[in-house]
Amino acid sequence: MTPTERNPAMGRKDPYETKTVRRAKDVRKLVAQGWEVVSTSGKENWFWGSDFQAVLRRPNPKYRG
Repeated sequence: MTPTERNPAMGRKDPYETKTVRRAKDVRKLVAQGWEVVSTSGKENWFWGSDFQAVLRRPNPKYRG
């Protein structure tokens, strides 16, 4: 039995799933899968380390409003 079967309200709280990623390559991959970019900050730099951060979201398939 999955957690959502035990507790049907679980997974219905937010209308969107969010994900934070630290690489532009990951952002491109997720956008191709249907995620949308909500915000970005910093820039990616392979030499000094990266302070890049992007927040993506998509509709939560388990949400029932």
